[in-house]
Amino acid sequence: MMKGLYCGGALAALAAASAASAQTAPLAEPQAKAGLPADVIADIIVTARKREENLQETPIAISAFGNETLEARGATRVDAIAGSTPNLTLSNSPGFGAQSSPAIYVRGIGQKDFSPFTEPGVGLYLDGVYIARSVGGLLDLVDIDRVEVLRGPQGTLFGRNTIGGAVSITSRQPDFDHISGSVALTIGNYRRRDFKASLNLPLTDSLAVTLSGATINRDGNVRRSDGRDLGNEQRLVGRFALRWKASSRMTLNWSVDGTRVREHGPAFRLTGIDYRSRIFNPDNLPLALTAGGTPLPPGVAFGTPQNGTVHVIAPPDGAFPPAVVAATGGYRSTLNFPVIDLNGSAPGGQIYPSQSGDAPTDNFALLNNYLATFLGGQPCLSPPNGSAPYNPSGDTANRACYNNQYVTRTNQGTGADFSNIDIWGTALNIDLELSDSIDLKSISAYRKLRSASDRDGDHSPLEIVRYGNDPVDQEQVSQEVQLLGSAFGDRLKWILGAYYFRETGVNLNQVSFTPLSFEVGGYFRNTSIAGFGQLTFDITDRLSLTPGLRWTRDRKFYDATAGGIIANRIGIVDPRTQYPGGLPACGVLNPSVICPLGPTEGTPFAPGQLVQQGQASTQYSDLTPMVNLAYKAADGLLLYTSYSEGFKGGGFTHRTLPLPILPGGIPSFDPETVKVYEAGFKLDAFGRRLRLNAAFFNTDYSNLQIQVFVGPAPQIKNVGSARIRGLELEASLAPGGGWRLEGGLGYLDARYTSLDAALVNGGLTRNAVTLSSKFEQVPDWSINASLSKSMSIGDVELTPRVDWSYRSKVYFDSINTDAIAQPAYSLVNASLTAASLSDGWTFSAQVTNLFDKAYYNSGVFNETFGVQENLIGRSREWSITLKKLF
Repeated sequence: MMKGLYCGGALAALAAASAASAQTAPLAEPQAKAGLPADVIADIIVTARKREENLQETPIAISAFGNETLEARGATRVDAIAGSTPNLTLSNSPGFGAQSSPAIYVRGIGQKDFSPFTEPGVGLYLDGVYIARSVGGLLDLVDIDRVEVLRGPQGTLFGRNTIGGAVSITSRQPDFDHISGSVALTIGNYRRRDFKASLNLPLTDSLAVTLSGATINRDGNVRRSDGRDLGNEQRLVGRFALRWKASSRMTLNWSVDGTRVREHGPAFRLTGIDYRSRIFNPDNLPLALTAGGTPLPPGVAFGTPQNGTVHVIAPPDGAFPPAVVAATGGYRSTLNFPVIDLNGSAPGGQIYPSQSGDAPTDNFALLNNYLATFLGGQPCLSPPNGSAPYNPSGDTANRACYNNQYVTRTNQGTGADFSNIDIWGTALNIDLELSDSIDLKSISAYRKLRSASDRDGDHSPLEIVRYGNDPVDQEQVSQEVQLLGSAFGDRLKWILGAYYFRETGVNLNQVSFTPLSFEVGGYFRNTSIAGFGQLTFDITDRLSLTPGLRWTRDRKFYDATAGGIIANRIGIVDPRTQYPGGLPACGVLNPSVICPLGPTEGTPFAPGQLVQQGQASTQYSDLTPMVNLAYKAADGLLLYTSYSEGFKGGGFTHRTLPLPILPGGIPSFDPETVKVYEAGFKLDAFGRRLRLNAAFFNTDYSNLQIQVFVGPAPQIKNVGSARIRGLELEASLAPGGGWRLEGGLGYLDARYTSLDAALVNGGLTRNAVTLSSKFEQVPDWSINASLSKSMSIGDVELTPRVDWSYRSKVYFDSINTDAIAQPAYSLVNASLTAASLSDGWTFSAQVTNLFDKAYYNSGVFNETFGVQENLIGRSREWSITLKKLF
């Protein structure tokens, strides 16, 4: 089926919605102007409550963008709406793999990890179908009817994993009236070449189809030294939709879609290196091989400062030349992986200190220079003579040394760096009118995802960190049934529903570090069932009450089937072999007890030895209620207040270190929950020339999940509780004469109120999460404004437009690493559109990032790697588009 979608001559059949699915009966154009003066703000129809409603009469916080608005803003991909939506973060966050992996946060709540063993905090929906995995989630906006951003938990009608909100994308559907369509060609710098086409074809007065699609191509914005560009776009999307009105009471919508991505990987660049180590010379003293001419005594576990003046090197002898061993007193040991003690009390911060010398296995950047010096004889550390200042970066002209010679505008990585994604899906939507007051709706869907990616994480020819082959093979089946009705002369509107979801798949994650390479991950199976109900009762003509409730049960299963150790380059030792009598009750087994030195040197991990093994399963259920009270205070003024709850599923940790399987089996984390109190208003005034919507909210956030690094492994942990307060304002003004001014403002005050002790005292990281830490990925302020002017010149409508957006400072990790943070910044886009009023031609010219602002889209820092890297935002770009409607 996919081959048929993709192959020659079928460009017009390629899908517009980049993985869209079934859809309900077609809606009126969201910006329909029939019968309205040109300078009146038009109604927007939304389906946030599973029925068609006017945006201004829907008492929840929604930002909605119709197709005309999206085109006017030059939005070609779903993340383009983030700059125009208060308190929304929607950006590419491919930290460990595939390029098209969005991190979506609404009101400070979300998830940046694309792992299939975690869940998103904001639900992504395509034509009513939940998209479970974020890989491939940066959808192309082709032949779209509208995009809705629902803020706040949507736990009643949308269900699990909408704890922060939901992003709902609705595609155009076939109509029975006439043959119509469009073709569009866009060219620009960075060799941009986009072609989009759609065709609506009525076959009878009750049967119609649409064929639509696009090919999208653009060079990347970061160049590697070998000429390969990163951040490029090379995508092909296609969709076929069929609409059949089987009778006066039944309508069927069926769709098939496909997406193919073949790209070079994300546009990361090395921005800094951190050489800090708790094992090797933590005080940055001059280095020495002996203490005042006396060899280091055997049995000393770590190189320690001597009289506060020098750091005596204590390398393990298993991997070092005899002369070095002799100079250090013949210290007997092999290297061992340091694991950070949960309470930070073990020597050097290790769970299993054993005989590992002072090799900096807690910092791979420094370890590379350490090994290059003592094994390769390269000048990658300062001379160990006890007098020269400590220089962990070494010679910046020596390619064996990992240092600032690789911190350049040109990425100097040599890895494969690719991101391949294939997605296809099909869906069937049935609308059946059972009576004049009761409708039945069924949404059945199947989706398949297959991706593979590889990324050089150190951006050099060295092997500090490489996120190797990281395939995700996932498929999902979902079924939703809704029964909608009304009673008492439409004073009561109600909905009852049931939902089933099942996904299965495999994710095997290969990683390669300075000391070793291994594979983790395995098979997963997740199922969810839910029942829900909601009703709206008009107590009076002006006052309405809406209660709702949803029950959800989730089950998860994980089977660790990965291959384990691939290569052990420097003899990383299995701690179990250092304690022949069994692991002592210390460290991770008993954080209050410091582990003693192992009685033996132990045996290194061997290729094929499993890193993680066994199976794990979990089950949890939750009730998510909501209640909303809305009051029409006057014509054009709606006041509302609400209380709602939501939850995000727990999961398993598949990214672990090569350590013994500990009691309790595979690590897991629990669901997180929110309780949200909200009040707001929606105002249309001055003959619908002014629109002002506002929302104020307070969120109690419990058992929240954040990503922390346990050694080199990024893991999800439940860390405590928080509260989030904030507001959103959105305004639109049409003063007349073709002018239109729009703007939005979002403010967040997000604070931790309690934290797990292991995070507070720095047991997992050198820089701890504290009560004063800022939420990652979330700015305090998000502001936007746009100004446009439409004017007619003969048969042409000319519209110049300027869009401005501002974001305050953003941290990209939970420990608030300032080196990879994005300071406050603004972006300005400008466009000019000329549309013929008679023959359907439209010409537009656009410049994005008009003032060529340098900024980061995301950042990654792992203390064990020592690597600081950022995803580079695109610089100033121009494009011109020629479009023909027929």
